Amino acid sequence: MGMHKKAAKAAIRASDGTFYEVVAREWFAKYSAGWSESNGVKVLAQQVNYIFPFLGGKPIREVTAPELLEALRHIEKRGSLDV
Repeated sequence: MGMHKKAAKAAIRASDGTFYEVVAREWFAKYSAGWSESNGVKVLAQQVNYIFPFLGGKPIREVTAPELLEALRHIEKRGSLDV
């Protein structure tokens, strides 16, 4: 299992009703220290611009696959396929 997958599962277990944005920012703070600064800026900006508007205020345990797919399709429609 990859580092990101393990981090995501750990975040879900630890979240107990916290909002997606809070968990995502905690994950970012924990793992971004090993990244280049430019990559960290890019990853956080993508979350803020593309995912948080759809899922940021939702309890992470309530995020459904269709909601995630909707957010991804919105990114796709914008032509941001590298996100």
